[in-house]
Amino acid sequence: MSDKLYREFLAGDQRAFEELVRMYRESIIRFLCRFLPDEDEAEDVAADVFVVVLEKKRYRGEGCFHSWLYAIARNKAIDHIRRHRRLVPLEEAEQLPHPTGSAEDAVMATERREEMRAALKALKEDYRMALLLTAEEGLSYEEAAAVLKKSPTQIRNLCYRARLQLRNSVKEAERSEK
Repeated sequence: MSDKLYREFLAGDQRAFEELVRMYRESIIRFLCRFLPDEDEAEDVAADVFVVVLEKKRYRGEGCFHSWLYAIARNKAIDHIRRHRRLVPLEEAEQLPHPTGSAEDAVMATERREEMRAALKALKEDYRMALLLTAEEGLSYEEAAAVLKKSPTQIRNLCYRARLQLRNSVKEAERSEK
């Protein structure tokens, strides 16, 4: 679907480009929020991603359009971080009230989210990227491989190792609480 829309855009259909932006904007912003300190920056970088698509028109139809789009987003996030010369801080846990349950349950849920975020941040970049692309963004191993310039087997192995490391981090955190 997105490949077809992109070809229509290249043929001059501006509405096809608008449809691509509508289809991918939110997922690209969500993806970028994993690397950038706040959502406003992620939205700015996402706009830059679509400017690249609009201006450069380099996609050659090899692989999937959305894999190419995520590769642009990853590169733009890295460029943004380098340009601003700062480390990405750990995200603060959302302070949303839990709709059901006690305040204690809400605090425990917040602590678990914080532990998981810290464990994700502690992963090697390749592990984190492979896991986020496949588990969070729903890309196949082949599509994630195109984004990260690796083989599907390497992506499968990276995801496996990332899950093992996350599981060990969570177990370690649980042991330290006792």
